[in-house]
Amino acid sequence: AVTSSKINAGRPPSAIWKIPSNVFEIELCKFIVKSWTLPEISPEICLLCRNHFTNVFEHISTVCPGTSAFREAWWDTVIENFDISLSAELSGLCTRDIYLFLLGSRLISNITANFDLRTLHILNFRFLRDTAAWYNRYLFSIQNTT
Repeated sequence: AVTSSKINAGRPPSAIWKIPSNVFEIELCKFIVKSWTLPEISPEICLLCRNHFTNVFEHISTVCPGTSAFREAWWDTVIENFDISLSAELSGLCTRDIYLFLLGSRLISNITANFDLRTLHILNFRFLRDTAAWYNRYLFSIQNTT
């Protein structure tokens, strides 16, 4: 399971509440905090790509071919709005570390030291939320057609 200790790296978890500047961002941070505590599950099969996963959020945000358009848009935003060194560092991370980065992990703070962290966190948190919302709508639509 992704634990808050992996995300917060010795800092108090309450630090996330310094990020939001409006009610919408507060709701976004609530979603992220909930995702910090999701347990790993027995392997399940993704209904989009038929691959196995033990963490649905990690799967759909990092490797699922069915959500690649979301990842491509996220990468485009990172490349366009941040220094090239950020995308270069991120492209070298393994899937789990990318997921931890998206969740706001401070373990890879050396990568983000020179960037506007608030903007980066909000971008990442929105990406996770939007990808999860789309996946949930997809699941709902196929359940209603069977």
